[in-house]
Amino acid sequence: MVIWNFSFYFSFAINRNCFSLKRYEPEFLASLLILNGFFSLVFILFRLYDKLWRYADIEDFFYVGLASVVANFLFCACTLAFDIHLGVRTFVLQAILSTFAMLMFRFVYRVDRMIERKNFPNKAKRRMLVVGAGEAALLMISEFAKSPDNSYVPVCLIDDDNEK
Repeated sequence: MVIWNFSFYFSFAINRNCFSLKRYEPEFLASLLILNGFFSLVFILFRLYDKLWRYADIEDFFYVGLASVVANFLFCACTLAFDIHLGVRTFVLQAILSTFAMLMFRFVYRVDRMIERKNFPNKAKRRMLVVGAGEAALLMISEFAKSPDNSYVPVCLIDDDNEK
């Protein structure tokens, strides 16, 4: 919520060439209320608040970007419908800043988790032998690698198929 509020304030201030909200309070507050409503609604509909971001993959990042674009489009349409003229630059800059900031926030979180895993090796984890090297085994190994809370580290795969 802080990300899209800050990006809106920043784009609003740049479009007005002033970081002070004097003379613009009613317009700004009405727009901010609409912005928060649409972003919250779209993020709930996209179920982005239900995600555990330590396990997020590229598909989840795609949904964050898509949800941001949809919320910004709805915000633009609604403010124009309510005859609140913010300027095209404000809408475009808001969309770019909010989408980029949300994606970067989640990306930095993922990178931090990866660095944390590399700096704290699997000393206390038990070694695990996986029987079978099919898709289920690969999915299981992927989940073990993503979850820092598990107590096992896969070290070997055994399968009767020589191709695997």
